[in-house]
Parts: sequence; C-alpha cells; structure tokens
Amino acid sequence: MNKKIYFPFLIALALIAGCSNHSIPNKPEQTSSSSEKTRAGALSLDYVNQYLNETDINIKKAFVAEHIHPDTQSMLVDSADIITKAEDKIFNPQLIDRSETLSDGTTGYASLLKGDGETEIIVMEKGGKVVWGYLSTSTGDQKSNFDMLRKLFN
Repeated sequence: MNKKIYFPFLIALALIAGCSNHSIPNKPEQTSSSSEKTRAGALSLDYVNQYLNETDINIKKAFVAEHIHPDTQSMLVDSADIITKAEDKIFNPQLIDRSETLSDGTTGYASLLKGDGETEIIVMEKGGKVVWGYLSTSTGDQKSNFDMLRKLFN
C-alpha cells in the first residue's frame, strides 16, 4: 500500500481509538519553575526530537519500542518509516505547559510544546509512555482534537 495513503489511514485509526478513550482533564499541574516543567516534560520533548523530527528510521523505531504506549505502538512503528514534513517539525521545542488528565482511572499528562515558528504540539502520555501527539498543523479530525486539547492550556 502506498505510504501516502497508509499514513492518513493510521491517523484515522488512531483518532477512532482515541475518541473511544474518554479523557477527563484536571487542573494543570503546578510546577515552581521552568526547569521543573522541562524535567517533567522530558518524555514529550524526546518524542518531538527522537520521533517527530528524526530522519534516522532506526532511531525512530527504537524510540517507539521503548517509549510509546502499547495501545498505539503498532501504529507508530509502522509510520516510523515516514519522514515528517518540514512544516510539521518542531525545531528547538520547549515545554510551555503540562496538564494532568484522567482516563479509565489512569492518570496521564498532556504536554504543550512549541518551538521556533508558530507550530505547536500536544503530546499525550499515560503510564510513563507517549500515547499520541497532536500537531497544530493537522487537518480534519486531528485538528479538531488538537483544538479541543489546546483549551486545557488557555
């Protein structure tokens, strides 16, 4: 199957799976300094640097094997062969804010990151693993999900 067709299919599949996972956002986690926020969001920063921005397929696949939640791991390992378009990359990412979430009785986190330019990403984490990343440059349902999650940080 053509990778250009396959990747949107994976995104749609993840969206369907994500929609059935009812997350209840809590108040944003309070941290006392920017450096504490950065340490707390290290996994989200690694997702951007080692998966989203990375061009070495082997590094991307190793990141998926070690740091992606089992619920979405198979989808992201398949898409690790795809190099992210330049306009979707987050250069020099910084953690802007982090919010605690509750899903199926499990505490997770939503981290808002921004780099150079206007592109933002919200990385969802559960059980110490990345579940999914939502880019502000997405379209369709992915963009709707980003916009909904972005309200956690306003």
